[in-house]
Amino acid sequence: MKDNDIIREIEFAPEYHAAGISILQNFGKLLRDKYNDTPVKVTIIQEGLSVKLVIIPPDGKKVEVEEFLYNYGLVVKGELPPERLVQNPLQVMELKSELMMAKTRIEIQREQMLLLDNQNSSKIESLEEQVIWLRTQVGNGLTIQRDNFNTLATIFRDSNKSTRKLTKNLIKALKGNSKEEVKKAVVELKHHDPEEYNRLKDFINNVGANAPAWIEFLSSVLPK
Repeated sequence: MKDNDIIREIEFAPEYHAAGISILQNFGKLLRDKYNDTPVKVTIIQEGLSVKLVIIPPDGKKVEVEEFLYNYGLVVKGELPPERLVQNPLQVMELKSELMMAKTRIEIQREQMLLLDNQNSSKIESLEEQVIWLRTQVGNGLTIQRDNFNTLATIFRDSNKSTRKLTKNLIKALKGNSKEEVKKAVVELKHHDPEEYNRLKDFINNVGANAPAWIEFLSSVLPK
């Protein structure tokens, strides 16, 4: 991976896997259409239930591509109308159809799991809840890069030099949206400075509702 690459990593439960990958593939298609005269590479790497989206933007277009990716994430979450992302009526129709198809893909995978596991459907969340969860999961995974990390840096501004360096490593890992790298950074911070690590945990636990996506993401990887 190069510094210019844009990387997002999302971990899906089995019943969301096919639908999630399809949503990411649709982004790749829209991006290639947007830069149809310029080479742009979009790769989806599957590692178990983890899916990594790797984008190699055209020269000088990284910020612009990140903006497009961020807005696509907002569309997936339902926070931005598709018409604000693309203007071509056919692309708008395709995007809306893709988001509607996610429901069908989840339903198919859910029925397959029910047959394999011989489970009672009443024990499974409603299909509507699963669709909302998937779209939120994908949307958060695509927009986390743009969340403001100033708060995290502020927490440790009075810490010693080595702890601040570990904090920078943690922020870098969060920006990369790599769960493994975030876990590694958290473990290093906890081992090096348990007191500052506890401050971080207290901060996250006290954020409350409407927490930024990066805080929710960080909370999910903290040791229980």
